[in-house]
Amino acid sequence: SHAMTGFRIGWIISSSDIITNFRKVHQYSTICSPVVSQRAAIAALNGPQGCVSKMVADYDRRRLLMINRFNHDIPLMHPVSPKGSFFMFVNVQQLIEKHRDAMIAQLKDRGMAVLNSLPEHLFSMKDLEQSGSLLTMLYLAICAKVLTASGSFFGLGGEGYLRVSFAQTYDLINTAIDRLAESVNSLD
Repeated sequence: SHAMTGFRIGWIISSSDIITNFRKVHQYSTICSPVVSQRAAIAALNGPQGCVSKMVADYDRRRLLMINRFNHDIPLMHPVSPKGSFFMFVNVQQLIEKHRDAMIAQLKDRGMAVLNSLPEHLFSMKDLEQSGSLLTMLYLAICAKVLTASGSFFGLGGEGYLRVSFAQTYDLINTAIDRLAESVNSLD
């Protein structure tokens, strides 16, 4: 709500039994948010709040722009509307099913220098053949020059999805969708 990306600060409000179980996991994943992040969050929460509704409305317009552009311009990519984030997941399962071989061929033709320059522990051709969302992410990065995040980075349930951000200007969102549409639709 306060555009504090990268500060990695948050909280949970829940029943005591859920909090108890949450603490078991949380204590091993982080010690605490940096002090500067904590102080910035306090200042943001205690300061004027008028900007929040304007920011929420602006993000909502960007979300709708992105959803409409995906639905209209890229039939094989289906956005999932988020309920409270400036990230959205896009279902790419139909794209993977229809064009897996074509994306692999394009990567072999155009992207092998990039793939070969990456440390082997990051990605291998075997990984790309097994994870359709990883394959799609790399195809779009190399061929459309648009960065997304493979849904597989977020667990097994993320396979077949990409995560995209609409925390950009309208012009950048439109440019990115134009590039995605050209790269995806050229596979037909």
